[in-house]
Amino acid sequence: MKICPCCKSLVFDDMDRCYDCMHPFKKVVLEGLPKIEADAARLASANPSSNARSSEPSQEPSKSDSFTIQFKMRGYPAFKKIVDAQNAALSIGRSVDNDVICPNPKVSRHHAQLSYSNGELWLKDLDSRNMTYLNGVPVLGVHRVPVDSTITICDMSISVARAHP
Repeated sequence: MKICPCCKSLVFDDMDRCYDCMHPFKKVVLEGLPKIEADAARLASANPSSNARSSEPSQEPSKSDSFTIQFKMRGYPAFKKIVDAQNAALSIGRSVDNDVICPNPKVSRHHAQLSYSNGELWLKDLDSRNMTYLNGVPVLGVHRVPVDSTITICDMSISVARAHP
């Protein structure tokens, strides 16, 4: 038996979703840690300029042009993702089609998106109900994310840093 991270119902181990709240377990490890490893083939075939929020073309990636994004959720171990020209966007939300899945019911299905364009990191709130905050300020529209910023989505804290070469 396992416990659904959304509604805390008891679920059989062989079930692929909770039948009380319909939360899928396909992208969630049994302990409840969101699976964040994206499919390399999908990322390689994606067109980075289509995911970018800027109309200017993306430049070639270098080690200094990547960002380390650290995710911390209450009750879950911290994990990291890299955002650069090759991995140009990260979608964050409750739905299983996001790159980072937050099982908190207060998080919208498609809550926010982090995008990389021309050496800068951009944040967009996707009209979420409980908003996205950048350094304590609500995000309306698209905002550039400075290094050493903190993004807050409900009880998820997201730290942004330059990736080390």
